[in-house]
Amino acid sequence: ATVSAAEAADAAANAAAEAVAAEMDDDERERLEGEAMGVYHSIQRALAAATPGETILLGPGHYWEQDLVASRGVQLVGDASDAARVVVELTGTVDWHAPYGIMANLTIRRPRRCKQPTPAIVVGGGPGARV
Repeated sequence: ATVSAAEAADAAANAAAEAVAAEMDDDERERLEGEAMGVYHSIQRALAAATPGETILLGPGHYWEQDLVASRGVQLVGDASDAARVVVELTGTVDWHAPYGIMANLTIRRPRRCKQPTPAIVVGGGPGARV
């Protein structure tokens, strides 16, 4: 049987993907499969993957984040009847430098005192930026 160059390339690519998958642990494989379905293990990963205009919906709970950087106009919305049920425990800064965006129905707080005074939220989307 003759194998075309395209078939050989596909087989090589599949073999390489299987080799990489075999080296991953179960947690890493689960994380990648979840992200492929739009489920992220951190708010920052969701912000990095979001396209302009998308809504990132946070279910009730506590989210521990170092820094959050929003470079695209998105909506970050808590999915609870009470903003106190969706809490972002922030040890760094929210740096919102997208031209627009919405943060709604969530609580952002610092879990401990900062060693050096730093802003919790920085808005720098340029003239007319609104958050």
